[in-house]
Amino acid sequence: MDYRQLFCDIRQRPGMFGLDGSFKSYETFLMGCDAGNDWGLFAGFREWLIMRWGKHSSYGWPGLVLSLAMPDGFSLPLTPDLDAQAVTTLFELLDKFWEQRTGAHGVANIFQKYRTWLSTQRHPVP
Repeated sequence: MDYRQLFCDIRQRPGMFGLDGSFKSYETFLMGCDAGNDWGLFAGFREWLIMRWGKHSSYGWPGLVLSLAMPDGFSLPLTPDLDAQAVTTLFELLDKFWEQRTGAHGVANIFQKYRTWLSTQRHPVP
């Protein structure tokens, strides 16, 4: 399946997929896609997001996306404007991630970059 195209399709026509267009509905759909692929579809996404954010974090990818979308902080539930901002950020990040993930050794390269990034941090996490 061409997941990059699927992500584009759900972004453009969320109702066609039973989604309301909110960040939460996209998060749930994407987690379902990941579960249906033995949790390997988004392998490296969290690590890739941490490197973009530039900080250690215990957040999963949804929290990291929200942190990148709203660097001054966020609280749930999101207002409609912040939700729209989070959705835009989610799909921009997904597209950039997917671009790096595809191709020969894409996931391995992301993890290698993450390990290198960790080694440059003040207090690397094992």
